[in-house]
Amino acid sequence: MLTPTYPRPVTLAELERDAIGPNSLLGYYTNFIYLLDYAAVAAPAGFMSNGLPWGVASLAARSRINVCSASPTCLNA
Repeated sequence: MLTPTYPRPVTLAELERDAIGPNSLLGYYTNFIYLLDYAAVAAPAGFMSNGLPWGVASLAARSRINVCSASPTCLNA
């Protein structure tokens, strides 16, 4: 399974105004992974039109970690 690494990038200015709120978004797509005993590998995927980065996370059952860790390599090919 492939998911975004986070809902949206956060600027330093946003973090200076509110450090807790934006950081609480970081686990939006990944918090369930640990509850299901899954593994994840995150990889950068490029930059958006506003210059901020974005990435993806490859998820797999812990028994299939070899599939999970190979996927980001394939994204860069």
